[in-house]
Amino acid sequence: MRTRSLASLALLALLPACSASTRSVEVRNDSRRNVSVSLERDQLADDPVVMARAALNAGSATTLGPVSPPPFETTYLRVARPGQLGDLGAEVTLPRGRSTAVIEDAAVDSWGSVTVRLLGASEE
Repeated sequence: MRTRSLASLALLALLPACSASTRSVEVRNDSRRNVSVSLERDQLADDPVVMARAALNAGSATTLGPVSPPPFETTYLRVARPGQLGDLGAEVTLPRGRSTAVIEDAAVDSWGSVTVRLLGASEE
């Protein structure tokens, strides 16, 4: 009997993690470059799945999402410069809820031309 109640408690604790949770992000491009931004989820065995995508001119902003990835799959905000081979771009892991991200010019000695800062997140 005690084992059954412990198992029930463990299942109840996992329910929030298994439920579908949405993610959205307001992206602000404070860099001097035009970029493409995307919300992607990595699958364990396959290529990433693009759930939302937008092009951002320098100084502009947009909102991506809301999207609902499957539980236990990581969602990323990925930033790239269109047509720039060899530019590594940037990415951040996106938490559940609503987030704000700022794209900025990278330091001269970095591999990419832009960086991404995640300012904050609020659980929906």
